[in-house]
Amino acid sequence: MARNTYFFTHCIAGSVCKRERRQVLALNKLGDAAIGVRREFLRKLLARKAPPKGAAIFVAGCLARDKFLLDQHHGDDIAAELLGVDGGSAVRKLVDSLGTGGDARAQIITLALVLGSMEACTPKDAWRTSAGGGWVSSAKPGDYLKFLAAQGYTRSEVEEVIIGQRKADRVYDEQTAASGNE
Repeated sequence: MARNTYFFTHCIAGSVCKRERRQVLALNKLGDAAIGVRREFLRKLLARKAPPKGAAIFVAGCLARDKFLLDQHHGDDIAAELLGVDGGSAVRKLVDSLGTGGDARAQIITLALVLGSMEACTPKDAWRTSAGGGWVSSAKPGDYLKFLAAQGYTRSEVEEVIIGQRKADRVYDEQTAASGNE
């Protein structure tokens, strides 16, 4: 009985459900495209000789808010991809090969590990959780995207939804109007 009530109130004659489904598909497609653009930006950011301004504070903040950040999201695989190496063991080899003068590169690798974990926490459907979602004390995709913007990254429309600057319905309506659909 409760399921029928939900269906009736949320899917009046099916039109609302069809719109919601089309919106999810369209915004997920935008989210998927944003991932590619974001990762290309991250590769360039991590290719620098020294970490960008504010990186140490961002890393410390993320790790202080979410002590499991590096463990639970397979961020080391994404960090390896961003650094151009094969897997987490290759990242460890990078660290082992630094030597005594490698502090700046070690900071870049640490940043890559945190950014890789944050990237793993920002899937194509991250827009569905307003303002970045997650636990109050955890590092959020919204915080991550704001940090990237401070480094010169231009957020996409769907990423603006993630940080709470735009509404998903509005972005979807603009997309459909631009494409002439719906």
